[in-house]
Amino acid sequence: MIGDKLRYLREKNGYTQRKVADFLNIDRSTYSYYETGKTRPDIETLKKLANLFHVSIDYIAENNVRLRNEGAAYTTRSSSVEPLSDMEENIIQLYRNLAQEDRQKVGDMVIQILSGERKE
Repeated sequence: MIGDKLRYLREKNGYTQRKVADFLNIDRSTYSYYETGKTRPDIETLKKLANLFHVSIDYIAENNVRLRNEGAAYTTRSSSVEPLSDMEENIIQLYRNLAQEDRQKVGDMVIQILSGERKE
């Protein structure tokens, strides 16, 4: 259900309904209706949400689509979604400011480090 995915993504990113609604330039109650399934976002709103959460529209709109590198299916009723730390947010922002070629280099290096393949 779209509403469950929107709530999951919002909580995963540490956003309030107000923050997402402000980003979309809509009332908080309108966004709340998206999460509860009372209404569905139009395609333009889905595009904005996909951009905000850095996922595809397919991920939001379709069932059984997983985020890349997401091992298990997500739990939509999780009460322990941990927001990003200040350091994690800073790293993500710095990464997003990189040129595409440098992003690839950083990504390759991170994969090597996390998989234990990095040679000092």
